[in-house]
Amino acid sequence: MASSWSWLKGCALGCGGLILLTILGLVIMAGILSISGGKTIKAREKLETAYGAAADFTPWPDGRVPPDRLERYLAVRRELFAHCEAFTAAAAKFRAMEALDALPENEKPSGRQLMNGVGRAVGGMITIAAHLNAHLLLRNRLLLEREMSLAEWTYLHVLIYYAYLGHDPRPFVLEEKHDVPRVYTTRVRGEIRNMIARHVEDPLAAAQDPDLALWIGELQRLRENPESIPFRGDLPPLLEASLALYRADLEALWCPATDEVDLSITSREGPGFEHI
Repeated sequence: MASSWSWLKGCALGCGGLILLTILGLVIMAGILSISGGKTIKAREKLETAYGAAADFTPWPDGRVPPDRLERYLAVRRELFAHCEAFTAAAAKFRAMEALDALPENEKPSGRQLMNGVGRAVGGMITIAAHLNAHLLLRNRLLLEREMSLAEWTYLHVLIYYAYLGHDPRPFVLEEKHDVPRVYTTRVRGEIRNMIARHVEDPLAAAQDPDLALWIGELQRLRENPESIPFRGDLPPLLEASLALYRADLEALWCPATDEVDLSITSREGPGFEHI
């Protein structure tokens, strides 16, 4: 977890009156997550029952993304984008805490300034708790309405934002700026590589995709260098052309603060929940 979060806890333990504020924030956050987490999981299970598991997707045989699939993807992103501002503002509060944490001990604030800083960070934490599962629940419900699987959603997100538009995967807003996005590295990266492999092995692709050799080469590159972004800056021509008409709309809906949340799946972890 982010150093700002660690410092928040440390401040609370060492700053008397801040203890209650921090504990209250943690209790509120836990309550919000507990109530909403179960609904999010049920919505995901319903989505997977209808359209397959999160990793189960094979790209279209000709290598393109059909226009109607991009339209559906954009429709979901437009509705989810309403949460971007809240996540972004909460992230800014934690970045401010990191800036305070970086100060020498003799320059760190005290008194009212410290109380205000911790209060803003706790408020940001509660805001994130309130929006986290709401964002994931809405995503799952919208995908079900648009008849799109989580696997297709994941594939399009990675190909569009990391490969085509060149953005880097972003960690959750409570993490350090330089932290590696855990969801992408531990789950999504391997799933996308397997999706590319399924396209390469698809008999229909051999007949319909004139760029198949490029997919084969990319699969080999990813197996040799699994940490690299698939097709980063060098998409097969047909795949790139299918995205080009939607470039402006896709770029306008990029939200760094929700990037990792957009790819997350909620699962039960003991008495609580984990986003993987």
